[in-house]
Amino acid sequence: MSSPISLLTRFESGLDSAVQANGESISLEQKQHIAFMRAVLRKPEILILDEATANIDTVAEKLLEEILQKLPAETVRVIIAHRPNTIENADEIFFVNSVKIIRSGSFREAVEMLLNGQKKG
Repeated sequence: MSSPISLLTRFESGLDSAVQANGESISLEQKQHIAFMRAVLRKPEILILDEATANIDTVAEKLLEEILQKLPAETVRVIIAHRPNTIENADEIFFVNSVKIIRSGSFREAVEMLLNGQKKG
């Protein structure tokens, strides 16, 4: 497995690489790598990731998960995701459906709710 630094060495300017909405100088995956590393290196008290793995490959996704696991225990991580493997290590999982928020608890409980069609609340 690569190191977190390998994510940065892919870019000539490292963390200083320009991330722009227009001007496709880098891919969506590369933009997500840079944004993720910028956020994590700040060692935030609260880290909110919204579809942080949507445009990355599975190898990079595993690396990002390893990086998240190395954050201080005090860091609150809120991860919004559609991919089940992105949330499998979560302490608490909630389904958000329209205006309803349904607590499922653990990953195992979330999978059971999905398989039994119970997430609609």
